[in-house]
Amino acid sequence: FASYSRGFRSGRFDVEFLHGAQTGFPLADSGPETLDAYEIGTKSSFLNNSLQLNISAFFYEWFNKQTFFVDPATGPAFSNVPKSESKGIEFEVKWAPTDTIYISAGLGLLDTEIKQASGLGSDQVGHKLQQAPGSSFNILASKEFRLGDGVLSLQVDYAYRKKSKNGLAPADLTDELDKQSLLGARATYIFGSQQQYEISAFGENITANKFCTYHFNLASINGNVTCNANEGQAMWGMQGAWNF
Repeated sequence: FASYSRGFRSGRFDVEFLHGAQTGFPLADSGPETLDAYEIGTKSSFLNNSLQLNISAFFYEWFNKQTFFVDPATGPAFSNVPKSESKGIEFEVKWAPTDTIYISAGLGLLDTEIKQASGLGSDQVGHKLQQAPGSSFNILASKEFRLGDGVLSLQVDYAYRKKSKNGLAPADLTDELDKQSLLGARATYIFGSQQQYEISAFGENITANKFCTYHFNLASINGNVTCNANEGQAMWGMQGAWNF
């Protein structure tokens, strides 16, 4: 398959309290954004349709990409990056070797670059786009067991994201975001005369991986460089459902 599409996002108005006549900092509105997206790929089935392999390659070209950044001197602000690009390839595998076993995995490789900067200092030609990891990977495996009139499903999943950039220009202490590594598991039991009841026990981020999801440089405002972190703790829980 092959496809081309164009996307559009309208502009945004800056209503931050820090910007305006009361503070002397100018408003930082952002103009509309346009994206041209090109994609080619293939979807294939093997082993009597029990194995599916999907591969796609893409190229995205942004014009006036809207961004949000925190200026150390004036605080939060919007801006437009005149031109930037993103290209990559994605692999996806889905395999059901038996009626009770299912495995899926995905790999993504990504390269981004700013081609033309705004001149505001918040972005730089040649720098990568923010929160765009060069590689990411995920895998899931599940197994079903028949227990009486019900079905027990056991599942384990893992997701990984390489380090990525926090902003659009080099910056001390805040330039890079941590890698992300998340391990999860779930056990689900479906039962009832019409399989209408479901109860699950699950764990998320079992290894208690902690990482920064965003950095803020507020040194000139409150003297801090902050990390917007995830909980960094394993979460365990139970869920129930009744289908009728």
